[in-house]
Amino acid sequence: MAIVYCILINMKYFKKRDFKKQEPITSIHIRKFLNNRYDTDIDREFRNTIDNKKLIQDYLDENFWLAKLPSL
Repeated sequence: MAIVYCILINMKYFKKRDFKKQEPITSIHIRKFLNNRYDTDIDREFRNTIDNKKLIQDYLDENFWLAKLPSL
């Protein structure tokens, strides 16, 4: 699941800025939002995955349909 989070973040599926708080939205904010929404706790997996480009690319190669999602 952490790899899917990273892929969606890289594809820019989330806003860059929170206009109510006047601050940028980081990958940590997105992870916390998704963890809360789906009642999960993938903090450790996310930290190990976010900078591992090879792991993300290997996952995309195996699950080609994720790469076909439209970019926003």
